[in-house]
Amino acid sequence: MVKSKHLLIAAVLVAAGITGFLLFYSSDETVIKKRFKSLAADFSRESPENDLLNAAKSKRIANMFAKTCRVVIPDYDVARTFSRDDVQPYVMMARSRYKDIAINFFDFFISFPGQGRAAVNVSVFVRATPVAGEPVQEIHEMVFSLEKGEEEWLFTDIESVEVLEK
Repeated sequence: MVKSKHLLIAAVLVAAGITGFLLFYSSDETVIKKRFKSLAADFSRESPENDLLNAAKSKRIANMFAKTCRVVIPDYDVARTFSRDDVQPYVMMARSRYKDIAINFFDFFISFPGQGRAAVNVSVFVRATPVAGEPVQEIHEMVFSLEKGEEEWLFTDIESVEVLEK
């Protein structure tokens, strides 16, 4: 009777430990996907939005970047390295040009080329309504490089990929 009671208690403790581990442990892939979900949520904008909210969201986005980040998007003539301090004003400016904007990331392919480094090939769907102009819907193939900082994954490179059409 005592042995079965101890076995039952041990089984419950093991089950609780496994359940806790599964609930609280997140793989690097899961953490990176959450990072992209946060980026999409913070970049989104629904009219009307005040300047204070724009600044707060832009600051959160800037904190997702490493000290320097190389951005190459040939379709928009962007090819330069930004410091983390440069990110917030550019994001604020970009978000303020639209009445509403939504970004969705899908078709993730995540690889880990080295310790603390990740490469993410992802499709990006952008739907936006400029303050002046026609609504825009675009899909881009992008490659993001991330580096694991002290506490979280930070963006270090963003590059648009040319997709061949049939």
